Amino acid sequence: MRKKTKFILLTRHTDEELTHFLQKEAEKGWWLKKNNGNRFTFVEKPYEGKRICAYTFFSRGPESSTEVQLGRELPYLRKKGWDQIGVSKAENIVDSRRHAFLYEEKPTSFFPVTEDDEIKKAEKRSKRKAISNLILNALYFIAAVLLLFFDKVRLLTSLSYLLSYFTFFILLLFSIILSIKAITWVIKCRKNRKEETEKGNYRSLDHSTLSTSLMLFFLLIVLVISSIWGNGGSKGERVNINGTSIVLYSDEAPVSLETIGIEAKGAYRTTKTDNRKSPFAEYLHVYDQSFGGEETRLEYLSYSLFSSPYSFLLDMAESEMFGEAAIGDSSLASILNVDSVERSIKTGKILIKGKDSLLTLDSSKELGEEELMLLSALLK
Repeated sequence: MRKKTKFILLTRHTDEELTHFLQKEAEKGWWLKKNNGNRFTFVEKPYEGKRICAYTFFSRGPESSTEVQLGRELPYLRKKGWDQIGVSKAENIVDSRRHAFLYEEKPTSFFPVTEDDEIKKAEKRSKRKAISNLILNALYFIAAVLLLFFDKVRLLTSLSYLLSYFTFFILLLFSIILSIKAITWVIKCRKNRKEETEKGNYRSLDHSTLSTSLMLFFLLIVLVISSIWGNGGSKGERVNINGTSIVLYSDEAPVSLETIGIEAKGAYRTTKTDNRKSPFAEYLHVYDQSFGGEETRLEYLSYSLFSSPYSFLLDMAESEMFGEAAIGDSSLASILNVDSVERSIKTGKILIKGKDSLLTLDSSKELGEEELMLLSALLK
């Protein structure tokens, strides 16, 4: 016997909408077998013309569970021509409300209808859910756009990160479209909810919720993977320094403190190298630092190299990696045999540009021509 499971928000729909959903499934040849929260399991069964409905039952008091109380009402429902397929699990902490799923055992004019107050509450819950889905998607859209502007280098130089970003962005756009459809449904319901129910438009809320959940699940997976393997293969050693736990790295670096003539006298040393490559660009970032112990001076060298055959990508990378008011030095550029050299007016950070590469530099030591010559050799 074939089975299938469908998702529909149990507590965010009115009984009329749930009834419409179950009835349409029954007419298609899928009979409700059980309910588990928002998951409805159906089995394939020829439709026998029997009506099916969802009926919200409220606890009459705390002396027994809502399910037991519903069982006591079942003989009355059977007298009226209805029998029970199943009952939902507790829908709140105090178990004051459950959904009973009934089918018409014998022809009857009686139809179980819940209280008007509960219908209004369900309508409010569906409205709040539609709004919250749209707000959540809007916030993630803003975050995705900001990431595109402020993390361009990582996007351009990591193929896995780029693919993850665009997959997430596509899922996000899909979720936004479905969320807008759900909001449109809520607005139309203010005029004629019965008509919207007959059309089955209430399902837009379920589709919006599913797509939003899928988007967030994908994002969670990406974040977990990034936290575990996003270090570029570097494995540092965690140490405790003056009560603070930090990670020290000992990666290989093409140019280090010693290369530019800085003696690493500090008790601690960390050298972190981040190397990424995509079909569009390459990126190398090195941070080398010596500190601690009797040595009070912090010695460091930091440089980032971005390479790409595409000039517009170089411009994008420059805006993120440097993007500061600077003074050009054409004579130094001629000595280094590079296209240009610029020094930031505010921070002293240096930008060296080659034909297909750009290099940003920062150091605790004033870098002279000899040191800059060594570093500019990294340019392609």
